[in-house]
Amino acid sequence: MSLDREVVEYLSRERGIDSAFIEKDWHAVRVLKALSGHSHEGITTIFTGGTSLSKGRGLLKRFSEDLDFRVRFHEAKTKNQLKKKKSAFRLSLIEALRQIDDISFDDDDVKVDGLGFKIQLTYPKLFDAPNGIRPDLQIEFSFTQPRLEEEYREITSFVAEYKNEQPEAGFLCLSPLEIAADKFSSLVWRVLKRNREDAKDDPAMLRHLHDLCALQGVIAENDQLFVATALESFAQDQERPNRQVLLPLGEAAVKTVTAIQEDALYRQEYEQFVDAMSYADDEEKIVFDEALAHFQNLAHEKFCAQDFSGSSIN
Repeated sequence: MSLDREVVEYLSRERGIDSAFIEKDWHAVRVLKALSGHSHEGITTIFTGGTSLSKGRGLLKRFSEDLDFRVRFHEAKTKNQLKKKKSAFRLSLIEALRQIDDISFDDDDVKVDGLGFKIQLTYPKLFDAPNGIRPDLQIEFSFTQPRLEEEYREITSFVAEYKNEQPEAGFLCLSPLEIAADKFSSLVWRVLKRNREDAKDDPAMLRHLHDLCALQGVIAENDQLFVATALESFAQDQERPNRQVLLPLGEAAVKTVTAIQEDALYRQEYEQFVDAMSYADDEEKIVFDEALAHFQNLAHEKFCAQDFSGSSIN
């Protein structure tokens, strides 16, 4: 099955979305469809991140550069057994990806570390990607164990949606509340540890500021669980030396607000990100001041109002 160029161009005009994004979305859903049929004994693969929030739940109206997954292990394992399980899962998943027509990658495109692995996938392109946008599709698998229950969601590409076709794929998706909690922790340590001179500096970290504002309804529905989950996420992040900020989450979050307020480049980077990645109507787009005000309220009202040091998820 090939992508219809005329359909993509029509959609681009009608929705004001760059054709390259619609093309990437179509291939991403093809990958999701293939992975939804992949299974490995004792393991559940869970779709997470910004793309799961937009494609699986309709909570975001922005593009994401990649597909993120969590890998849940159901059986208690020794370290050696778990290492073998992770390796076997990775190899079987790589084999499943190699079966997808027009999707390719080399061994050098597979990057493995103790936290998981990621793969750069190449697909045939009818359209050039805009400047600053990754030309390929990155998929990343994290071995960090989910804290909350996942939920099955159907997923439809923009092209299939336009054609009024059935969803192409279905996937277990991580709880949006857990994603919000992870994003809160991630924004804090990324801002406080940031070095713009670093070759790996990532201005797109401001997606977390944007997404937290978009998820404010989800957070408000169960704010105590959000706080507890964010504290656990932050505690786990702080076990990694490159993420340590040496402050409790509440203090670190307030310091993050100040750092963003005092650095005018953050506003510019945020606006560039939203202009490039959001497909919301102009009146629905989340502006910088709104997003920062929401994060500031979370920092002060949820994490500094009282001592949550003993909080945990029951």
